[in-house]
Amino acid sequence: MSTFSLNIFEQQLQNTTKLDNALLKVCKKIHKTEKSVEHSNEGYQSPKIDINKHKVFWDLYKKVEGHIRSNLKIYDLKEVNLDFSLPWININKAGDFNWPHIHVDSHFSGIYYLKVPKNSGRIIFHNPFTIHNNFFLKEFNEYNDHNTNVFKHMPSESSFLMFPGNLKHAVEQSKSKQDRISISFDVKLK
Repeated sequence: MSTFSLNIFEQQLQNTTKLDNALLKVCKKIHKTEKSVEHSNEGYQSPKIDINKHKVFWDLYKKVEGHIRSNLKIYDLKEVNLDFSLPWININKAGDFNWPHIHVDSHFSGIYYLKVPKNSGRIIFHNPFTIHNNFFLKEFNEYNDHNTNVFKHMPSESSFLMFPGNLKHAVEQSKSKQDRISISFDVKLK
């Protein structure tokens, strides 16, 4: 018997060149004009963005909405009314990283990756079943889905990642000289 599965959803989006270029332009503008907020990062994190001022974020939402709805089918919800909260921009330069954190006010978290240079840091998910259980401090012959403390994943450009908002996650330190740029947002179900 196996139960309580943890779903981390990833989708490589197609035909995004025009959208990505428009998003990059807006991200660079916001980065120049808005100070970084202090949350769980050692890189730049913009304040939450008013998408009515930057309509290109609506285009991103339209691109990912179908994938969000498709992913939510595994939960067999009776009704799905989505609420995308205000997005924010993450830019990690060489040496930057994101501390482990959760998104307490969201059902799910979404990340769209604009720029992911080589060696710019993997996203790390912490296994919620290992909390307060010293069994996971034992030595194992080989790590697998049942005994690992963390899962590390290197996303690719134009990919969309979605996971439970209360799943602790972090980003490794970037060792790239190029910026790693992503757009994050919370997904709530009304």
